[in-house]
Amino acid sequence: MGLFDIFGKKDKKRNGITSQNENNTKETVLKKTAKSAPNPQERMQAVAGITDQEFLYEIAVNDNDFGVGKAAVERLTKQEYLTAVGKDNAAHDWRCRKAAIIRMTDKTALQHIIDNEKDLTINCAAKDRIKELS
Repeated sequence: MGLFDIFGKKDKKRNGITSQNENNTKETVLKKTAKSAPNPQERMQAVAGITDQEFLYEIAVNDNDFGVGKAAVERLTKQEYLTAVGKDNAAHDWRCRKAAIIRMTDKTALQHIIDNEKDLTINCAAKDRIKELS
């Protein structure tokens, strides 16, 4: 290894290149903040940078602040997690459920909500979503 090899290395961040390891480290820090920051605003900001679907689902289901849970739902892309929140009421907050229903694509699950849900806000959200998909 020559002198230019040591000092001539380009700064990957400065050139807009980020390694996979750096991305994993950033997400790890965001996950820690999303789980443990005392301020809900900080947790919401952390959730905005997370892509791990299982982790986002856990935040949506378990965070005690509806804003953080809703922010996590809005980052979900996997339909099984959205269905669990929307249809199965996993998040236990109507605002999180509504956010999930708005993004669901499973017409059978939406019809189940329409047929069985007594909460008018949730029922109407499912009706509106199924109309959009038709």
